[in-house]
Amino acid sequence: MLELERQLQELEEAEQYALVALSDGFYECYYCAGGKYYLQEGMIWKYGITRKGVDRRYRGLWLSKMRLAYRVQFRGTNHECQIEEKRKIFLYPMHHDNRIRKPSDRLARPPGNKNDN
Repeated sequence: MLELERQLQELEEAEQYALVALSDGFYECYYCAGGKYYLQEGMIWKYGITRKGVDRRYRGLWLSKMRLAYRVQFRGTNHECQIEEKRKIFLYPMHHDNRIRKPSDRLARPPGNKNDN
């Protein structure tokens, strides 16, 4: 019974987050030619959702090794967070980070999102 309650609670408490660049430089890009893309400090690298929180989602030193910061953007149910994540990924072409780039350098989605779903 406790496991059922825990899993139901996880569905009710989720976070939609962004991973943002901590410094100017080249970051891994999962779909770019060459596998790297230049981001300025504060630019979005990835949108995601978790029901586990930052410490259980990104363990160890991975975030600091990747030079990324975890920023909660929305809290709600798992379903609500999925909607927010999809909206942000699909609207990324209009995001300020992308609009300030030369048209030839614009991205369809953040470099850390492997696909649109």
